[in-house]
Amino acid sequence: MKIDLTSSENTIKWTPQNLRENLLSEVLRPEQIVVIFPDTELSSMYVGRIAYAKRDMFNKENVNDKKYADSDSFVNSRRRVIRDVLIALADPEYVYTTINGYLRRFLEIFDWCDSKLTYDFTRTVSNASAAYKEYTNELVNDLKTGRYSSTTASGKQLIFRQLLKSIFPNEDVDKEIFNKTKRVKRGLDRNLEAPDRDNVDYQLYMFIKIFEQLSDQVTTHKNFPFYFKCDEYESHIIPTVKGGFDYILTPFNEGKESPYFNFKEGKMFSTEEAQLSKYPQSKTLTLPQKGVVRNALRKFKSVMKESNADPRCYARISLANMAMNCYYFIFLHATGMNHQPLADLKFDGKYEIEKSVESKEYRVIKFRSGGREVSFTLGRIAIKLFKKYLSLRRWMLDGTEFEYLFFSSGHSKGKFITPRKVKSNISAALYERLEGRFIPPALSRLGSAKLRKFKSDVLISMGEDITVSSKLLQHLDEKTAAESYADGNKHKQQEEFSNYWKAVDALVLGDSNELTKTASGACKDYGEPIPVNDETAIKPSCNLPQGCLFCQHYMIHSDEEDLFKIISLKYFIEAVMEEFPDIEHVVILYADLLARINEIINHMESINEDVANIVAMVRKKVFDEHQIHNFWDLRLQRFERMGVVTL
Repeated sequence: MKIDLTSSENTIKWTPQNLRENLLSEVLRPEQIVVIFPDTELSSMYVGRIAYAKRDMFNKENVNDKKYADSDSFVNSRRRVIRDVLIALADPEYVYTTINGYLRRFLEIFDWCDSKLTYDFTRTVSNASAAYKEYTNELVNDLKTGRYSSTTASGKQLIFRQLLKSIFPNEDVDKEIFNKTKRVKRGLDRNLEAPDRDNVDYQLYMFIKIFEQLSDQVTTHKNFPFYFKCDEYESHIIPTVKGGFDYILTPFNEGKESPYFNFKEGKMFSTEEAQLSKYPQSKTLTLPQKGVVRNALRKFKSVMKESNADPRCYARISLANMAMNCYYFIFLHATGMNHQPLADLKFDGKYEIEKSVESKEYRVIKFRSGGREVSFTLGRIAIKLFKKYLSLRRWMLDGTEFEYLFFSSGHSKGKFITPRKVKSNISAALYERLEGRFIPPALSRLGSAKLRKFKSDVLISMGEDITVSSKLLQHLDEKTAAESYADGNKHKQQEEFSNYWKAVDALVLGDSNELTKTASGACKDYGEPIPVNDETAIKPSCNLPQGCLFCQHYMIHSDEEDLFKIISLKYFIEAVMEEFPDIEHVVILYADLLARINEIINHMESINEDVANIVAMVRKKVFDEHQIHNFWDLRLQRFERMGVVTL
């Protein structure tokens, strides 16, 4: 027999304060307990429902719907588990959020076990051990795919361990359960492989598309249906209407078509079209069937009309919130920050944009955060997106002040919820809304750790050393960057030195006496400079030694002599840049030059082991022993005497 778990006769609503009044011993039916959190936005926790092994599972989408359980599946021994858990949480030091978070994970574990396992994990220690192992295996898989961070996965496993200790207080659970399964440890993100570039590029592209199109249509109060287009598909977005279909139809959720709305054309079906769509097998509809279609169309039109009449309706707020979360990941990618520092970033609405000394293509955003100045160097497109985000942020706040740059919000019972700081589950929450709708369901999720891994890998592959990567990614020390992020991308290593190095291949050669020697290598046609491309700030010149590196005639021997020249040039350039870090034209000019030098040296190392050993030996000679080629040594001495850049 089914019973309604949410009905008033089957529920006892208690606050955390009630738990602290030691009333649990008086409760004869703990399966009826619902923990509520008055005057907060926290969801009520139907703790007692786990007493029934067969029950409807709760989730975020239908938390307020009626839920039923099979009365025959009642497990009497679970009453004690419910009491023990609530007694443990009755400690006055626990705040509402702590209690709510623990209960949420507690219920998640029971829901997972009761929905996926064919046995009751609370019956015996052997059952519990098997369930714990299966649960851990899924956590490890979710960690590898990026669904969870190591912190989240280890936290979920820890709750399960505490739960099993409560269920089997008289058993040696360490020996019988925990020691048989490897523990998920925090910091396993360090073993994450940098994500494939195509995967990052695709997801970033989709985040930008979703953010731009939704924010534009929300802030301009465009009527529903909203239009969405990307390279793979185009569709329309409608307000959420119950009925088994989704708010957008894409190639990733086929089968969720609405019998009342044409997502491709962005219009409602006529009555005749809706009848045919709803009952395709029926040649003649009965009066009740016609009534179903007629009432559904009427309700659909009503929801659409109400949503368009309210510029701050639930659907707009919900889509705006999703757009803001997409931008959160765009900003993570652009800056390489960790989640927590970004979530803690304060913003008072005032900011400045200045030209970057590093490149004409970049700008620096500066603003005050918690009494200190913060700055981010972003490209022109990223600056445009940042301004668009601020516009969406103002629309969401609607005059309300909020101290953090990023936040989440929504509706509750038709009312706008006060903005709140983004939580650590922002990644999971966003992907749950996007997967199987806007993006494919099987993508490897990108958390902040994976994005930082990717960004560090790109920096290092471009010739930046660990110190530079560490500084840009805001690590406390170089060791962290080296251990966590600098092992390289396996996908990239498989294509190592392919297209990227084709332009460099022509530069490298063995011994030859038919070339003109220069201060940075050799030239095969001295006096006839031809540029490699038109994009560099440095033009080829036979009168300037650095001009050789950007000429099609430039050559370099894979021997100690030429490697000594170019590594000495690298030493000189870095000394100049260190002396004048704030002079824009110096940094821009030398950044291109240094990048070109790094390209050449890195490629030389890849030729074979013998050349790599010569490079290592010359590096040590130049950078450790400070012995540089005579030409560059004289230039450096003159530079030091005059205090000017004379290159």
